[in-house]
Amino acid sequence: MAKITDKMLLKKAMEFCDEIALEDDIKGYILNAKQNHLQYPLDKQVKDELKNLCDNGIDRVTKELSYEVNDEIDELWNLLIEKSVICLRFFDKREPFMENGKEQYVYGMKKLRKYHEDYTDFEGMLYGSDSYYRDHVFHVIRVWLLGLYLILNKNSYITETGKRLIDNIRFEGESKNSEEIPISKKDIDKKYPDLELSESNIIKKDKNFYKLYKADKEGEEYILVDPNSFSREINVLEKISMWTIMALCHDLGYPLEKSKKVLAKTEKMMEAFVSNPHIDRNLRFDGTRDSNNIEIITFASKKMKFIPKKKSRKPKYRASIQDKYKFKYKLSLEDFSHGMISAIIIYKMLIYFIETDNNPDANYIFDNEDARQFYIRRDILRAIASHTCENIYHINVETFPMILFVCDELQEWGRKSWKSMYQGVGNSNVELDISSFNMKKIEYTEKIDMRNALKDQVIANIKRIIEKQYMLYSTTFRDGQYTAQREFDFIKHIRIKVSEVYKSIDTIDIEFSINCNTNNKFELSIKDSGDIEPEENKKTQYLISDIEDLMKPYMANRKYGECRFINECDIKNKGEER
Repeated sequence: MAKITDKMLLKKAMEFCDEIALEDDIKGYILNAKQNHLQYPLDKQVKDELKNLCDNGIDRVTKELSYEVNDEIDELWNLLIEKSVICLRFFDKREPFMENGKEQYVYGMKKLRKYHEDYTDFEGMLYGSDSYYRDHVFHVIRVWLLGLYLILNKNSYITETGKRLIDNIRFEGESKNSEEIPISKKDIDKKYPDLELSESNIIKKDKNFYKLYKADKEGEEYILVDPNSFSREINVLEKISMWTIMALCHDLGYPLEKSKKVLAKTEKMMEAFVSNPHIDRNLRFDGTRDSNNIEIITFASKKMKFIPKKKSRKPKYRASIQDKYKFKYKLSLEDFSHGMISAIIIYKMLIYFIETDNNPDANYIFDNEDARQFYIRRDILRAIASHTCENIYHINVETFPMILFVCDELQEWGRKSWKSMYQGVGNSNVELDISSFNMKKIEYTEKIDMRNALKDQVIANIKRIIEKQYMLYSTTFRDGQYTAQREFDFIKHIRIKVSEVYKSIDTIDIEFSINCNTNNKFELSIKDSGDIEPEENKKTQYLISDIEDLMKPYMANRKYGECRFINECDIKNKGEER
């Protein structure tokens, strides 16, 4: 089990910088990059910035990033976005940079940087918009670091197999169990003597069309795969760059989502000075902007479909709209959900996205590289948009929308919130331990220190955990179309430490288990400390009774899964023993 801290994640990220640079493919890319060195989100410059944060930006007591390094975090954010876009454009075969070595510029970055600066300055006000508002400036860096740790980790305790998750990441919607048919170069030469071997050839076998890939770099063996598959064609630097953009930009829309609450609270405060105050809270988009937003939603809702052609050896594709995605994203925008707003922001600000082939003509033909680049941009936007869209459900772990959703949920340590100061849970009182993160199982433990919380605060915190976590996970990992293909279990353990006033309680343990083949399970246990409760102390009995009352509606309704309340503190018997 790995205990997650900012310092540990920074150190692991620096190790990944070294490991990536030594990979044969990466060394080859670096050697082939003309004039200017290849830039990517884990290159030497980024490693130096991470080392500076690790050496000078970590609080010695909490092992967490100090809020005194806010400026350094802001600079790192900008640097990582720039390097990610530069890297993605470098590997775009339609761009000139791999050949001519020209220096790249990220057009639109100035606007995005200014927006991020305004967001950072505005965050202080957002703490007043919602009593549960939590830090988002440091949060996105932590999500990025956590994601790197989970997708680049080779630790068998985490991955089960000892293989990196990043090597199995697929575009959202690609078939997981598509057949791979081995074929030798000799057989290819015999049947297709004039075929110029490349990664974008189409071969027909047994009346079906397949895309041809080399099975290994050195050998003479090849494989045939579904022509609608692209994930093999995305290298590790492109995947890291995709992850970097989605992790760092997924909350850009948060101020706009919360703006209505800010205006509502301002209006309420004005009642002391103005009779029946009214502030215009109409934040709807005008016709042109609304039309542009729908175009972006439409792009994020598309998928590629292979066009079979007998005489063509190069794959061709058409983009089709997945109507369910489009409608769900439109509802998300109606609700002002910040995930959808964030996707729209980066699409409109960065030329990299503006130049996307978002052709409205259903008969428009994409070649292989057009389709590959389409999917890279689409999955970045889809991951960002989906992380706050509860109508979206996930089937596989090894997709970026799923990884971003989970990392966003896991990142609770070190987050400041206004309410936590008064609910007995400080920003340093949450710990995260991860025991598994792979294609079969996600399992982790969150330890929460509520020793400063009063009884009603403990009850309120547990109620919020049930409503905002278990209900969300049950919805996100619900059964639906094609979920019979789901192969992973999602298990969360929560260990709550309460005040010593409750002498016989060691911890309050909560377990969520969202299972692929069995009913969901939700269990809350009062763990016995072994200490004997004084006869005059009724506080523990009152706390346990209130928790049991909180659990009753869930235990009585099967739609919540198999819900159980277990009280291991037999206070009455202990009193009789005394």
